[in-house]
Amino acid sequence: MGHLARCDAGEAGLGDHSPVSLIQWLTRQLKATAQATKNEMRNKRRDPAWDYETRIRNPRYVHDVKTDLQGMVVNLQWSLDEIEGELARLARLAGRKAKHPARTDWM
Repeated sequence: MGHLARCDAGEAGLGDHSPVSLIQWLTRQLKATAQATKNEMRNKRRDPAWDYETRIRNPRYVHDVKTDLQGMVVNLQWSLDEIEGELARLARLAGRKAKHPARTDWM
């Protein structure tokens, strides 16, 4: 149960003669919830999706994203070249084994 739900449940008993400790507790809960919400909003603003339409109008941001993506493409191409080289090596090895099958009748 979230802080605010607990505050709502406690609020039902508030009146002119509510204990000060209950009011203080509710105040602390509200402050804690407000701080947690501020922190969450601060963290959400760091997300690339936050205000994306404004960001893509910024030439520096677009350049940085483009540079990152180009670097990823280069890395992926390098990995693909490595994989293709390994596959070619394995194909050559399999071709050699097909020409010279292992003898199984030697005993």
